Amino acid sequence: MEQLIDAASRGRHGIRDACMVRLAWGHGLRVSELVGLQLTDINLETRQIYCRRAKGSLSGHHDLLDEEIKPLKRWLSCRAKCKGAKSPYLFISERSDYFHRIAFNCLLRDIGKRAGFTFRCYPHILRHSCGYHLADKGTDAFRIALYLGHKNIQNSLNYVHTSAAQIRGIW
Repeated sequence: MEQLIDAASRGRHGIRDACMVRLAWGHGLRVSELVGLQLTDINLETRQIYCRRAKGSLSGHHDLLDEEIKPLKRWLSCRAKCKGAKSPYLFISERSDYFHRIAFNCLLRDIGKRAGFTFRCYPHILRHSCGYHLADKGTDAFRIALYLGHKNIQNSLNYVHTSAAQIRGIW
């Protein structure tokens, strides 16, 4: 992920792009959830982000990590000088007040190439990567389900089944 975030930061709009990738991965956001984030969903004082989930998933507040606060502050500073600064959306394009999901699909594909990945990067890979990362840290399926907003824990079991961390130390 650090390699992908680094590649994102080297783009034309590196501050915004790296922030988008970091938040999408760190909070397991779907592309529509990412581009739908609004300024009011971010609270730097309480260090929280409101993840408004799609597809019938459960929305909720997540803590913002230290490594997310600095990029967010940098992006908000840059964003204030943009043409679409009055937009309610957190992430805006240079031409409008809304960053379209198709634009993020294309952007992430290009970032993946810049990072030197041999596989195709698409937005949902960030959500899956978040789930696998949590499982590899030893997080149980119930907590992964809560974090990703899954109503059905079965959706989270895929991440846990492939993680050696879940069975490490059983004996």
